[in-house]
Amino acid sequence: MPIDRKQNRIAVDISVMVTTVLEANEATIVNLTEYGAQLAGMSLPVGTRFQIDFEEQTVFAIVAWSEIDRVGARFLFSLTDGPLYSQLAQARMTDAVTSAHGDGGWVPPRPTLGSARHIPTGFGRRRA
Repeated sequence: MPIDRKQNRIAVDISVMVTTVLEANEATIVNLTEYGAQLAGMSLPVGTRFQIDFEEQTVFAIVAWSEIDRVGARFLFSLTDGPLYSQLAQARMTDAVTSAHGDGGWVPPRPTLGSARHIPTGFGRRRA
């Protein structure tokens, strides 16, 4: 069954600190939107409230789904600014370039045989 999401997930690789009432662990955000994230390297029960700390920013979240080594987090307040939002914006730009131009990024178009032009030499219209 397809899941209706507000935003497309953007692949990222961000190391964060996850803190619950009982413990604090390191985890990695593997995909991110303004409304939530998927965290790998940890597991929490569904419904657990926790905070994600990244570069002086704290984001509050709740576990929407959980598996053995990863969880889906829904943010209590959507991302609108801060370091995590900056990482998301940068990843979106990178994703857009990759989607438009392939994995190698932008590559100038190769000239075709018909596009070869004579480059004049000399000054103005005069030819040497």
